[in-house]
Amino acid sequence: MRGWMKRRQFLAGLAVLFATPAHAQAPALSARSPRVGIYLTSPIESLERDYVRLFLDGMRDLGWVEGSTIVYERAYATEDLRSPTHDADMIALAKTLVDSKPDAIWLLSSQSATALLKVTRTIPVVGGAVSEVVERGYAQSLARPGGNFTGVSNFAWELGAKRLEYLHLMMPTATRVGVLIVPKNPNCEKELNVIRKAAASASVTVIPAIMEREEDAVAAFAELAKGRAEAVLIAHHPLFQNHRRLILRLAADHRIPAVGHRSYFADLGAFMTYSTDLAEQMRQSARILDKILKGAKPGDIPVEQPTTTELVMNLKTARRLGLTIPPGVLGLANRVVQ
Repeated sequence: MRGWMKRRQFLAGLAVLFATPAHAQAPALSARSPRVGIYLTSPIESLERDYVRLFLDGMRDLGWVEGSTIVYERAYATEDLRSPTHDADMIALAKTLVDSKPDAIWLLSSQSATALLKVTRTIPVVGGAVSEVVERGYAQSLARPGGNFTGVSNFAWELGAKRLEYLHLMMPTATRVGVLIVPKNPNCEKELNVIRKAAASASVTVIPAIMEREEDAVAAFAELAKGRAEAVLIAHHPLFQNHRRLILRLAADHRIPAVGHRSYFADLGAFMTYSTDLAEQMRQSARILDKILKGAKPGDIPVEQPTTTELVMNLKTARRLGLTIPPGVLGLANRVVQ
């Protein structure tokens, strides 16, 4: 078993070497150019690559040009590690990056922050969308983090009730709503609880549907259909992000309007999504990292909260399901998929 784990850690570490492009070592670099690590606990071909790109665009807008004024050391996983069963692999990948001694590290999610902060409490770390930063021990407070972590916090399960509220506005006669969850996951349980509280005041019955792995998706939607769910809220969890196409296909097959927790669900066919604007969060995190590279200490930089939310409605899906969105509600959308 010990030899197997060493092999897994070795393979995880190789991701750093293979993920660094040749132009990151361009001869035009000054010896004083800062080196920033990018730590991603999912493969670069995953949807998170778009958020890395947005972060890099934000850095470029601030004058940090890769190969000229800054070096990026990329540590990307070769598989999705965002689950407790992969804790050792996440830590191994984090250690490989920390051992390269970057001046600062940027990461995206809470899972990444948990692993990385087990490895270093000295290198400045900036998070782009990290939930419960105080509760998880990443920072002493939002206003004064006090350690080596700062960045942009995230709203995830907290928006579950608001998603139900918007769904109720769009489908005012719906009385039975499913919630797709991962069992025993703390955040899914929190989201289910806030949805249940909101549903009680709206006289809506909540039907939980359990999906623990990809193979459970078919049974979960069969359960929703059996329970006569008129719509389904997809809880905020990496599993559902990874299998979003399968989930939305099953929702379409069962003619159940789906509500996603990120805007890309609407682009792929979800009836509606409501979330923070991750693109803006990436730009926020770039501005924070810019301050650190110019001499500020992460413990002195307040953890920022998302500044904007985004409601996206998919009219194409609505038409296919024979649903009519009230005109006044349609005007609330930040974006409409035609």
